Amino acid sequence: MKKRGMIITPALLMLAFTLCLAADDPKKPVLPVNAWVPDYVASNAIKDIQMIDDKNAWAVGNEGLLLRQINSVWGKITITGLAEYNLNAIEMKGQYGWIVGEKINEPNKYNGVLTRTTDGGTSWNIISLKSLNLPIGTAFKDVSFANDVRYGYIACGNGIILKTNDAGASWTKTAKTPITEPSDVSGWFNSIYTDPVNSARIRVVGDTGKVAIK
Repeated sequence: MKKRGMIITPALLMLAFTLCLAADDPKKPVLPVNAWVPDYVASNAIKDIQMIDDKNAWAVGNEGLLLRQINSVWGKITITGLAEYNLNAIEMKGQYGWIVGEKINEPNKYNGVLTRTTDGGTSWNIISLKSLNLPIGTAFKDVSFANDVRYGYIACGNGIILKTNDAGASWTKTAKTPITEPSDVSGWFNSIYTDPVNSARIRVVGDTGKVAIK
């Protein structure tokens, strides 16, 4: 009978090291390798996060939740008027930033909201888009900007994509929407990507299960 030797791998060495630590301190829980550790616990759902670097970040969520991480420490920011909205996405580009979301309850349930900062998040202002006469219930699902912060897009419900060429101070509707359902009713867009270098090139996805490129 042949004798089979044990192959020592880095994974086995790590497991042995972890078990030795547990034996030295039986009260200390044994965590699996690369375990997920909560960095912040909020009372509301968190929808989106953007990392600035490994110690600084932004996150948004339901009921107007806005979080900022500075030097690894998370804090909550309150913006007047946003508590009645679920915030879906955030985009930060240098001193500029944009947050989009949708109204939680009637009247005008799902109506989109947009807020913008031009000073790195020190202050935020809601941008009115009433002049666009969007259909009632047009949610704002995602926002994306090029490196040239003049150019950006918002992916919306009701088959609408909004665009700006002045860093989000004003917006217009795109001439055509790239995704339609069989009933010829435009689909809801859930996420949008803007090429960082070529702001005219975007990608968008929606409820119809398609990816569209412009």
